[in-house]
Amino acid sequence: MTAALALWMGAALAGTRGVRTDAPRPPDLEQAYAPRRVALVIGIDRYTDPALGDLRYSAKDAQDLATALSDPAEGSFDLVSQVGGTVTRESFWSAFEAATGHLQRDDTFVLFIAGHGTLDLSGDGSVLYVMPSDSWLEKPGETGIPVLALEAAFSQLPARRRVLVLDTCYSGSGRSALTPAMRARLDGLRGPLPAPLALDVSEQEVRLFSAHHNQPAIEDEHLANGVYTHFLVEALGGAGDADGDGLVDVLEAHDWARDHTLEYTGGVQVPWVQATTVGRESIFLAGDPGRRRAAEQAIVAGLEALPTGTVLRIDGHERGAGPVLPGWRDLVVEPPGQAPVRARVYLEAGENLDVGRLVAERRGRIQVGPCAGWSAANAWVPAWGLGLRAWWLPRDASGFRPAVGLRAGLGLGEVADLGRFPSGRVLADLGWWAGRRFQAGPGLAAGLTWRRPEGQWQAAPLAAPTIHLQWRDENTFVALEPALDLFPAEGVVAAVPEVQFTVGLAL
Repeated sequence: MTAALALWMGAALAGTRGVRTDAPRPPDLEQAYAPRRVALVIGIDRYTDPALGDLRYSAKDAQDLATALSDPAEGSFDLVSQVGGTVTRESFWSAFEAATGHLQRDDTFVLFIAGHGTLDLSGDGSVLYVMPSDSWLEKPGETGIPVLALEAAFSQLPARRRVLVLDTCYSGSGRSALTPAMRARLDGLRGPLPAPLALDVSEQEVRLFSAHHNQPAIEDEHLANGVYTHFLVEALGGAGDADGDGLVDVLEAHDWARDHTLEYTGGVQVPWVQATTVGRESIFLAGDPGRRRAAEQAIVAGLEALPTGTVLRIDGHERGAGPVLPGWRDLVVEPPGQAPVRARVYLEAGENLDVGRLVAERRGRIQVGPCAGWSAANAWVPAWGLGLRAWWLPRDASGFRPAVGLRAGLGLGEVADLGRFPSGRVLADLGWWAGRRFQAGPGLAAGLTWRRPEGQWQAAPLAAPTIHLQWRDENTFVALEPALDLFPAEGVVAAVPEVQFTVGLAL
């Protein structure tokens, strides 16, 4: 009965707070939450506005890249969505929402767009647009897709590895068109074209551009592709594996495509990249899946949430955020004016360790919740009971931290040959715990226990050495505590094994 009650209590709170329990898991749950590789490939080459004119190879570029990404021997992406030919602004955003609606944190997402681009000038710089099929050159603000809005939507995606590839340009030649008025304004400018408005690149995000905004993105009839996309696809076939490790990461692919685009166009078209790089946490676009997993490192991030001047040391070496070899690591975080926070953590490949959260986890907090327990009944202790547990954990900077607790409980059950009667206890705890999400450590409780057999109250001191085991997230915890109850009984010290289960809130 106690086990059933404890499991029911744990499941009830876990259902609302996200705490794992021992309830059966659907057989396909692991597969559903496994990291996926997803791509949306768009090639726009049909236009309503005669001033834009149709393109020859944008849809074919999308087809060729989609084939390379979905090929098990090359990109081995799990899902590649392709949209080509006539692509309106509405159909573009619909395809974007459909492709990104189920992305999760550990997914990889690639968005490729080939088509016309144009620009407008504002007081702060140039505004770049991708032009869908139903756009009008004279009205880019009303009918085009601002690159800034596209970048903002892209950066807000939950997938932590993101690649944006734009095979467009804004110079008025190649995959670009300018209104006569805009061309006249550019011709009359003194000095270089104002830089485009830009959105900061998020961590683990890469944006590839087939040409600088004042250069053409060329389509070539001999290649039957846009030049940059042709060599990008070539890189994914293995040509871009610069270090010979059997993998092609996004920067290797871009380097190959950039160098060969420069050579093929005689320097007229210069591709460029905007990225926040994170070492071997590189985004692999092609290569053997097993090798991709083996090449991953863990990532240490979150320093921006801490005060300026915070020092991070990993295994004794001062460093910043970025990739870390998986395995056990000794971390020391030294916020200015505060005690250093020390932790020994195990980092898995691909894990993202938030150092700011690690420091926050060391803050003082209170844990409180209902508990249920079972014991080997004797003349003092009934077989089961219910109670309330509370702990206070003061702020601590070391790997272990103290925990001060209180517990009160009531029991009712058949006890030895004395029949059924109520009992209770009030105890104070002192523990010494280590760990982050999963915490464990020894503890000692002491207090009073009492009973009322045959209508008479009786009391005795009680001590209980305890092993505390718990898992917690931001707001909840689940704790299991095996203990040995020690108390005087009939001239001797009785020892009764007990286990207690608590589910509650971490405040």
